[in-house]
Amino acid sequence: MQERLSLEALAALPTVAALNISHSGDQVAFYADWTGHFELYTLDLATRERRQVTDGQAPKAVRAGFVWSADDSRLLFSRDHNGDERQALFDLNLASGDVSVLQHAPQSMDYAVDAHPDGQRLLVNSTRGGQMNVHVYNLSKEGEASWTALTTLPNATQAAAWSPDGAWLTLTTNKSTDLRNTDGYVMNADGSGLRRILRVREGSQDSVGEWHPDGKRVAASSDADGTHRVGLLTVETGEVQWLTPQQEGIEEDMGRFSPDGRWLSAIRNMDSTTDARALRHGDRKGAYAEIAARPGTGNAIHPRRQDAVSVHHVHDPAGSAAVQSRRRHLRGALARRVR
Repeated sequence: MQERLSLEALAALPTVAALNISHSGDQVAFYADWTGHFELYTLDLATRERRQVTDGQAPKAVRAGFVWSADDSRLLFSRDHNGDERQALFDLNLASGDVSVLQHAPQSMDYAVDAHPDGQRLLVNSTRGGQMNVHVYNLSKEGEASWTALTTLPNATQAAAWSPDGAWLTLTTNKSTDLRNTDGYVMNADGSGLRRILRVREGSQDSVGEWHPDGKRVAASSDADGTHRVGLLTVETGEVQWLTPQQEGIEEDMGRFSPDGRWLSAIRNMDSTTDARALRHGDRKGAYAEIAARPGTGNAIHPRRQDAVSVHHVHDPAGSAAVQSRRRHLRGALARRVR
């Protein structure tokens, strides 16, 4: 008979969360509670060197995640400020280890989303105006002058990513009277030109994410068919190439594109098991392939080039969580045809 773990033993298991790969693709940062409370760590993917980069400054709750600066020299994360249970933005310098709080309104909740290619601007979802809306924080300025509101919509609005040239951004909001509805939008970097690009049907949860490297397409998601599926949306026309197979019980959440744009990572939930996938697209017939990481609940996958990806997974080989990284070659991966 298999031995049952006690509640105390389960509670004592360490946790690794929010794996986030650098823009250059040579490092992965993550939260772990090996010390008894959450700290931020980095892992060099070439040398496998792991480094703890915070010492008590990391948030107690890590669901808000963090982002890399444009040059990968800093991590920007959200944490309650002085125990007030309001999320402020913090700036961690990876070289010096210095952590500083950015300008914060006492009643607001600020969440870092994406660093602008110019290295000076940070895309932030914030409740500074009362409702969650899209803001820009200018890292070269101080005080209230650092903040610019890009949207002031009555319903919750959340940005996803800057375009490769920094001229546009993707966001998701609801301008319908159906409160269950969300749609995907694009907007100019200065807050002008808000335009809806994705609505599969009113009442469904439709959203847009990261930009394809060509700056003409974005990752898209919809639950209009009853389960979440991932696709590739052409911004100019609104046409979507759905990549998730239409199979009962499969749900996928969109991730990041490979540098050459041929692969899109995704997290799949099937039969109560979560794993990572890389989806290939681009030919005229809509063919794509997928490669699965090890099944589990702690996977991250980052397409690196045409024929390989880095797969990062959390496992527990001997009672303690660990982060592993490896390359998987995509040649011979299971191919599917979208018709």
